[in-house]
Amino acid sequence: MAKVKGKATSITGPRRAEKTYYLFSILKEDPQKYLYVNFENPVFHPMTARDFTGILDTYRELYPEVERPVVMLDEVQAVPDWERLVWYLLDTGHEVYFNRLLPKASLG
Repeated sequence: MAKVKGKATSITGPRRAEKTYYLFSILKEDPQKYLYVNFENPVFHPMTARDFTGILDTYRELYPEVERPVVMLDEVQAVPDWERLVWYLLDTGHEVYFNRLLPKASLG
């Protein structure tokens, strides 16, 4: 899949459509350069877009040699105001992938 600089890659679809598997297939190239967060994990509840900076800070402590990780946000719809988080990451020079469920009305 071709990336466009300054744009996020959105992976959408119904539940069980292998969206997470697709993210894993990308990050296996070089796992340390990717920051993968699954927002369905209870550790991240409740999470706000503002809270994500703490996750970035922790990543930077663990991998100081990676200037800007490629950020993968799995089930991002669980984060209120998630669009602001994606814009923030793009504005700070991160490559961003995110997946989310399509609303049920979109599936019919």
